[in-house]
Amino acid sequence: MMISDPAKEETVLLSIAESELFSRRMLERVGAFLTEKESERLRYSLTEEWSEEDRRLLLGAMHQVWDGTLQPLLQLSPNWFEAPLDAADLGDLRLTSDPQLANLAPDRSLRTLVAAIESARDTPDAEFSGGYRRLKREFNPRKLRGRPCLVASGRGAPFTIVDGRMRLAVLFSLAGAGRPIPTQIPSFVGLTERLGGWALGEVSPSAGQ
Repeated sequence: MMISDPAKEETVLLSIAESELFSRRMLERVGAFLTEKESERLRYSLTEEWSEEDRRLLLGAMHQVWDGTLQPLLQLSPNWFEAPLDAADLGDLRLTSDPQLANLAPDRSLRTLVAAIESARDTPDAEFSGGYRRLKREFNPRKLRGRPCLVASGRGAPFTIVDGRMRLAVLFSLAGAGRPIPTQIPSFVGLTERLGGWALGEVSPSAGQ
């Protein structure tokens, strides 16, 4: 992965929020902190058209929805960068510790997760596996909103998915089936030597010193 220009934390958070506005699974959660009018306006306007108030609303919703996962990571003070992700590296991406996916991907690799779902296995509540199959049927890489977000303890370390897991899984599956996908996926990556057990679910909101 070519790690390039530095990115602001706010830019990364707004990108995650943008992707969630277009996610069936997440829209309801984000929408709980926005009025219907606000949600519709943000979904159907270009990001460069968002006002400062729009950005404030989205950032507030992000911190509410992701409080248990995102805040511990932000407290580790990662340095954020733009990073085009090579399609050839998709299968090696790592998953955070997630009991919904533990039996499907005990090695926590995206490759194993996709293979399990493609062999007709489901997550316990079928939320992720069902959403994956729906997204794959209607997927259009040109209509992606928001960039996937990854973290690592260093430039040569394994990359763990913070946001975009389902989109990246579908891209990996399509590539394996010989379908055309972008050779590089615009992404953000956060680097911090203090990553420690965050990806394993071992870092609490007060940890990371």
